[in-house]
Amino acid sequence: MVNDWYLARYEPIRDPADAIIGMLYIGELERLHLDERRDALIGLTLVVLGVVAFGFAASLIASRPAIQQIATLEQATRRFAQGDFAVRASVHARDEIGSLAHSFNTMAEEIERDRTRILEQKSEIEATNRNYLDMLGFVTHEFRGTLGAALFNVQLLEDAEPDELTEDSRELARLVGDALRSLDEITREYLELARIESGALVVNRKEVALVTDVIEPVMRDLQAQIRSRRMTVAINVPAALTVPADPTLLRVIYHNVVGNAVKYGAEGGRITLDHASETDRAVLSVWNEGRAIPADALPTLFRKFSRHDVDEATGRSGSGLGLFIVKQIVLGHGGEVWVESEEGRGTRLSFSIRTG
Repeated sequence: MVNDWYLARYEPIRDPADAIIGMLYIGELERLHLDERRDALIGLTLVVLGVVAFGFAASLIASRPAIQQIATLEQATRRFAQGDFAVRASVHARDEIGSLAHSFNTMAEEIERDRTRILEQKSEIEATNRNYLDMLGFVTHEFRGTLGAALFNVQLLEDAEPDELTEDSRELARLVGDALRSLDEITREYLELARIESGALVVNRKEVALVTDVIEPVMRDLQAQIRSRRMTVAINVPAALTVPADPTLLRVIYHNVVGNAVKYGAEGGRITLDHASETDRAVLSVWNEGRAIPADALPTLFRKFSRHDVDEATGRSGSGLGLFIVKQIVLGHGGEVWVESEEGRGTRLSFSIRTG
């Protein structure tokens, strides 16, 4: 009995007459062939795995410089984006990565050159602007001193007794006074502009009696203009009201806003100063009768040199700085400023002062 499998081959044995006289049997264990085939398969597999491993290792070694170059380029671009404009990518390969690094370095050099030039121009402009503001402040301050003396003398003529001046002389004094007051206002606004633009506008807060410390002094300054336009002013503000603000700057606000109401309001009309208290702010406003501000002028009302109307008394436009100055002062107090104007209902300018 045979327990193993064999690979067998049979071949007949023939006599000279070609008759089969027997069989030749050749057998070989099948296990031997299976072992050879398995060994061959294992060998082939090992060869393939070796080739793959070698190829992977070779590609890893070959690509390592490229990976390092990409990492170097990525680090350079990140530092450049963070503000290090002097950084360059140290990649010297002559492949696509090297070409990309060269393009990056060229771009970085151009940007750094442009940035340096812009910074130099900025410094020159700032120096020129400082010189301009210093000169503007000095000239307007000196000019305003001389103008004040001229205004004082014209005011004496305007207040003279009826028998001391002829009607023509009194009218001439009034015209000269109006012109000088207009110049004084423009000079004052340019002086405030110089302070704002130079960063010298400092808000010194303290508790201010709004009526006695701010409104009444402004009304005295504008009394001649109010009287000449036959206007009436109603102050609807409690006499004991105080607000945390800079009194000098608050007077500048009221001088500009009430002055505008006098200049652009209806002759013989009314002006009202109001107040409202809210949770953490005081809202102050000035209302006047007169023509409404055009709707298309409202968005630009607080821009520098914005002009939208002419003085009803003199026929001249203002400097366009008054409301710009008002806004800057209000912002310095942590507040807001806005205008409401409607035909037939007058114009109201409101601003808030932070109290909380």
